[in-house]
Amino acid sequence: MQFYVDTAMYVIKTFPFDDQLLSNAKFINFETRLEASFECVQYFVQNFLLMLNFSPTEMDTLEEQFKEYQLLDPPPMDIIKNATTVEEMPDGSKQESLRMDIL
Repeated sequence: MQFYVDTAMYVIKTFPFDDQLLSNAKFINFETRLEASFECVQYFVQNFLLMLNFSPTEMDTLEEQFKEYQLLDPPPMDIIKNATTVEEMPDGSKQESLRMDIL
């Protein structure tokens, strides 16, 4: 029993449950893009100014592009099939991911 308690405490202490970067990155996943708001995108712009130094006009354009991204239809199944890669994990399980260069 103590093993489970120790494991749970380790997970609580070390996992990034309240990491702002991760919680604001949900728009990157096509499947969860509708759960995100433009504030998530703004988080990255505000925190990575050296790379994402946008003018107010560019921010307006970015917001419009974000809205268009949210409204995109999912890719057709044949494209998803071609973009799917399967990686074997160290524990023997398999993890699927999509190649963004194909989508």
